[in-house]
Amino acid sequence: MAHCCPLSIRFARTCARGDLNSSRRLLSAAAWTYGAQLITILAQFAYAAVTSRLVGPEGFGAYGVALTVSALVMLLANGGLGQAVGRMAVLEATTLRALVTYAVLLGVVGGITLYLTAPLWAALWGVPAATDPIRWLSISALLAPSMGLASGLMRRLGRFRRLAEVTVAANLGGMAIGSVAVIAWGTPSSLLVSPIASQITVVVAGFILSDGLLLGLTRLRGARESIGFSSKLTVASMLSYFSGNIGPWTVATAFGAAQLGQWNRAAVVTSVPFQQVQTAMVQAVYPEFRHDIANPKRANSAWPDLLALVGWISIPASAAAAAVLPHVVPILFGPGWGTAAALSAPLAIIGGLQALVMMLWSAVEALGRFRWIWAGQVAMVVVSSLSALLSIAIHNWTPIFIGMIIGLVATHAVHIWLCGAAGYLSIRRLLLHYAAIAAGAIIIGGIALTGARIAYLAPSLAWLWIPYAVAVGLVLSCAWRWRDRLPPVKIMRRYSLFRA
Repeated sequence: MAHCCPLSIRFARTCARGDLNSSRRLLSAAAWTYGAQLITILAQFAYAAVTSRLVGPEGFGAYGVALTVSALVMLLANGGLGQAVGRMAVLEATTLRALVTYAVLLGVVGGITLYLTAPLWAALWGVPAATDPIRWLSISALLAPSMGLASGLMRRLGRFRRLAEVTVAANLGGMAIGSVAVIAWGTPSSLLVSPIASQITVVVAGFILSDGLLLGLTRLRGARESIGFSSKLTVASMLSYFSGNIGPWTVATAFGAAQLGQWNRAAVVTSVPFQQVQTAMVQAVYPEFRHDIANPKRANSAWPDLLALVGWISIPASAAAAAVLPHVVPILFGPGWGTAAALSAPLAIIGGLQALVMMLWSAVEALGRFRWIWAGQVAMVVVSSLSALLSIAIHNWTPIFIGMIIGLVATHAVHIWLCGAAGYLSIRRLLLHYAAIAAGAIIIGGIALTGARIAYLAPSLAWLWIPYAVAVGLVLSCAWRWRDRLPPVKIMRRYSLFRA
C-alpha cells in the first residue's frame, strides 16, 4: 500500500499562479524547523557558557577531535537515508522497512568500528585524551542511521511542527542532563552526555510517530534504488567531510589540541548557529526538489529566487556577526578564550557562505547529479589542502581560513555553471541577486562594526552613540520608506509570503 505525502510545498509553482497556501506552507515548515533550531541555539549559548568554565581548552580539544572523528564514521553509517526518503515520489511501507533493516546494519557496523578504532584515531590526531570520548560516541554512530531515517520520514510527511517539538524537547533535556554530567565529572567524555541523550530521544520519538511505517524489518532488495542513491551520497559526503576537516586536522597536529579547543568554542557561536539556519531552510525545501528531477523548467524560474532569499538571510547576518562576535566571545566564555574571539570573525563569514552553498548543493543532490557534486568537492579538497600546507609552512592559521572561503566560492561557482548549462538556473538573474546581497552585507556589516567599536571604546567616547543612533535611524527609515523596492521584499511578495 502506498502512502503519499500530504504536504505540498511547491516554491516555484507560486511564480506562475501565486499559490498563497503552498508558499505559506513552505514558510511555515521553515519557521517551525528554524524555531526549534533557534531555541536550541539560545540554550546552547547558556550551555557553552557553563561548560567553558568547567572544562579547559585541552579538554575541548579532545572533545573536538572526538566529534570530528565520529562525524566521519557516522557519515558512512548514516548513508544519506534521510535524503533518500525526502526525494521519494511515493512512500511504501515495504521500501521504508527495508531501509530500517539497512539503518540497523549500518549503525551496528559503524558503532563497533568506531569503538574498536578509537585509539588509532586519537593517535592519528595526536590527542591521546580523545580515545575515551571517541568510544562514547560509538553510541551515536549506532543511532545515527535510524535517527536520519526517522527525521527524514517526518519531514517527508510534512510533520515539521511535530518534529520541531520533539527536537526542542530532546535538545533541552539533553543539555540539562549534560550540564549535570559536566558539573559532576568535568571530563571531555562528560561533554558527550548531552548529544547522546538528545539523539536517543529523537530516535525513540521518531519511530513512535512514524504511523507504523518504520516498525518492522524486511529484505534489503525492497529498497535497492534508495540504497543506491544513499551510496552515491555517501561518497559525496565523504569528500565534503575531508575538505571541511583538513583545517581542523592541521590545527590539531601542527598547533596542538588546545588551539583546536579554541576553534571548537568559536564554532559554537558561529558555525553552529549558521548550520542550524542552513538545516532549517534545506530540510523545509528538500522534499520539493523531487519535482525538478525530470524537468528543469520549474527550477529555472524558482531556484535563483530561492538562493537569493537564502543569501539575504545568511550573508548580511554573517557580516554583522563577524563585526560583533570578537567583542562578545570574551564576555560569554570568560578568560582564556582570546584566540576563540579572534577566530569568530572568519568562522562567521564561512558559516554564512556555507548556508548559501549548501542550498544549491542540496538541490543538485536531490536531482541525483552526483558528478556535479563530486566536481565541486574535488575543487574544495584541492584548495583546502594547499592552504593547509601553506599554514604549516609559515606556522600561521590565516591561510586555512582564506582557503576555506575560496574553496566554498569555487564549489558554488562550479555548481552554478553546471546548473546553468543544464537549464536549471538563470545565471544572469542569480548574479544580479548576489550583487545586491553583497551591497546589503557591506552596509549591515559596516553598521554592526561601527556599533561594536563604539561599545568597545565606551565610556570614554560615549557621546559617539548619539550620531551613531541618528545615522542608523536614517538608514532604517529609508529602508522602511522604500521597502517595496528592496530585493528580498520583492521576492517574498512575488511568492505571496506576505501581503502588500
